[in-house]
Amino acid sequence: MYSAVPQNGTAVVPSSGRRPASATAEPKSVSLMRSSGLMKMFDGAGPWLMAAVVLLIGMESAWYAVVAGVLLWIWAAYPAIEFQWRHIFQFEFPVLGAVALGCTLLWGQVGRLRAGASGEISKKTARSLATVAGLVGFVGVAVLIARMVQVPRAKALLVSYANTSLDPLTPTAIPLAEGTVRLSADVFGSAVPIGNVRTGRVQTTMIAADFEADRCGQKWLLDATFRYEESDPRFALDFSRQMTVPLSPAGGAPTRVFFPAYSVDRSETGGGRSRFVGVDIPAGSESCVRLWQVRNPESFPLLLTATLTSDWQDKLYQRLPIEQALRR
Repeated sequence: MYSAVPQNGTAVVPSSGRRPASATAEPKSVSLMRSSGLMKMFDGAGPWLMAAVVLLIGMESAWYAVVAGVLLWIWAAYPAIEFQWRHIFQFEFPVLGAVALGCTLLWGQVGRLRAGASGEISKKTARSLATVAGLVGFVGVAVLIARMVQVPRAKALLVSYANTSLDPLTPTAIPLAEGTVRLSADVFGSAVPIGNVRTGRVQTTMIAADFEADRCGQKWLLDATFRYEESDPRFALDFSRQMTVPLSPAGGAPTRVFFPAYSVDRSETGGGRSRFVGVDIPAGSESCVRLWQVRNPESFPLLLTATLTSDWQDKLYQRLPIEQALRR
């Protein structure tokens, strides 16, 4: 997944403190499971746990390991095309089931070891290790090929973003609760209308937000929420998105976040209304954020949320944990 293109989005609680369950809430059991000490203890260990599970499955049959590896690869790749946690939370259950299966298989191998079948276990382990190594090699080659194909295309799109014409916005700073300020701007006066009465009237535009490290103080990260207001939470039209923006080193170019913004009006068909109203940032950070509106967003083939740091062209994809470890 590209680090400069959208990260998986996090729906946030509207200013009223309520959120439509159908839009953003996750099952209570999953929420508790994610916040439990047991789950936090295994944070970051998922790939290694799954590799161990596939290894144990391979000790039963090499073909079982191949099938398990392919399924896990599909499940691991699927979240890359989704944008919110609510779309992928269900995959935690197969992972937990796989861990339970691995524990069961491990206990079976311990029983065979106690029965004196150490020679047979050694042969199965070697065979399974070879199978897992082949699967890892296959995935690695596939990822490299995908990067070779995708990086030039992603770079071309993001270069068109970086070189686009911008019109400055003059937002109004509105103090909010909990130490935040909203940079409010009406951006739909010149937005592009899309759709009709049957589908609901939609306007779209592209916002650019510059985060300047020199004006943000001694900070490396800044929380920002691209805020929507909806007429009725029942219609689940709150598209607000919370981001943690990495700031470029002081003296360098500002971090620029491109954000497609929409105004949706379904009132004529019995639905609700929702529109982008501004950017919420911590109080005291107003001077380090500047807002712009893209002059011709319709010229882009695709509107994506993109975070462009000063060195964005050097990291067009998200590196796997093993790659990060090897680079240290």
